[in-house]
Amino acid sequence: MSNDVQKQYDRRDDVASILQRMKEVYTIPDRHTRYVSTKEFFRAKMTEGSFVQEHWAKMLSLVEKLKDLKAGLDNDTYIDVILQSLPPSYDLFVVNFNMNGLEKSINELINILVLQRSRKLSKDEVVLRLGDGKAVVAEAVGIINLVISDRVSLELKDCYFVPSMIKNIISIPLLDNVDRMKRLVDSKSLEIENLDNLPACESCLKGKMTRMPFVGQSTLANGLLDLIHIDVCGSLNTQARGGLSYFITFIDDHSRYGYVYLMRFKSEAFVRFKEFRLEVEN
Repeated sequence: MSNDVQKQYDRRDDVASILQRMKEVYTIPDRHTRYVSTKEFFRAKMTEGSFVQEHWAKMLSLVEKLKDLKAGLDNDTYIDVILQSLPPSYDLFVVNFNMNGLEKSINELINILVLQRSRKLSKDEVVLRLGDGKAVVAEAVGIINLVISDRVSLELKDCYFVPSMIKNIISIPLLDNVDRMKRLVDSKSLEIENLDNLPACESCLKGKMTRMPFVGQSTLANGLLDLIHIDVCGSLNTQARGGLSYFITFIDDHSRYGYVYLMRFKSEAFVRFKEFRLEVEN
């Protein structure tokens, strides 16, 4: 304390009043602290090519500080500002995040960002197949911490970042490995009394079941047009000229001769049937 400041309090005998006066003079108001922190948070920008972990630590520190100061910002605003602070190389990630309507906490968003920069994959290095046969491309591989409860979290290695997938998917064959299940039991995350005598998983068995082929001989119709097989297909991902995205097929059971008609709407099926009938009966 300087001599000039000390002289201001020489005549005060009450220590409490001295402390109160000094607090009023020298303590920075929460309003100013909140203003400075909010300004720093909204103006924060990640430098292109820098480590996302460093930027994450800075942003998370500001978020916690603003929450303590009761800045009045909701979770969506925090996430929007964090996304806006990313460099242009993250533009595709931001678009996918917003377009897919992902509902994530701030920590989950940070985990996704860290995973994306863990190791970028070269083009078509890892291609995953979905249940419908569609191929999706992974852009990065890394480690994710899966929080199960307040006491338990799992470290998942070799996790792929696939922007086109809006849900997190975990490999069941990897999780139901006996060694991994023992680890879960030891960590109290899984309650199984005897790993050596596990019952059969009915859902797994049903998922692996296949329909047996029909080995019997089929019987064809005796005459032309006695039996017609009709099938309506669509809508197709790629439309034909004129916006035609459906088609209907008519196959004669006896001759196996078929007709195909393109349609704009599925409701045109009966009209196409009348055209088919008029053509084959005349």
